[in-house]
Amino acid sequence: MLSHYLPLDPQQSDFCQLPFKPMISHFARFTIVTLGLLLPHLASGQGAATERVYLSGTDKNNTVPWDFRVSGGRQAGVWTTIPVPSCWEMKGFGT
Repeated sequence: MLSHYLPLDPQQSDFCQLPFKPMISHFARFTIVTLGLLLPHLASGQGAATERVYLSGTDKNNTVPWDFRVSGGRQAGVWTTIPVPSCWEMKGFGT
């Protein structure tokens, strides 16, 4: 029973000396450690720099050449290079 471990009178000198270690969950420990590591960084107002890497172009004026082929429709099985982004059907591919 818990009464065997905790004194009923809080004025006793050994009130805070528990014979067992309080258990903290792994999630709580992870959260405390994570916050301890992140809070100084977040408080400084400096976030991580975001770098965007486009695998294709960003618009019609900034395209990237891609090797392209379709498996059905017009020009099926033919490899060619088309600008990306673009509409591959307008380039003569597909149905």
